[in-house]
Amino acid sequence: MTDIQRYDIGTVLRFTITENDVPTDVSGVISIILKLRKPRTREVISRTMSFTTDGTDGKVEYTTVENDLDERGTYSAQVFLEFSSGSWHTERVKIHVSDNVD
Repeated sequence: MTDIQRYDIGTVLRFTITENDVPTDVSGVISIILKLRKPRTREVISRTMSFTTDGTDGKVEYTTVENDLDERGTYSAQVFLEFSSGSWHTERVKIHVSDNVD
């Protein structure tokens, strides 16, 4: 992943949903939510994700908006998937957000 800067808007966060390191078909999902925990305030924000392609390859993404990345440091990210048969969370990943020259 490339460097992400504090206050970036329009940064695309892409994830591939896998099971046993194999991409999972998520095309039948009811909802896909990205959960981001901010580093300083520990606030968790939830954002609706979309498929990068058609979902059969497990690829999902979210494009950041204003105030998503308003703290510098290491964010925890996790994808929540809801299907008609149940709901699951992915493993957490870390996203580092660097400060800008002010």
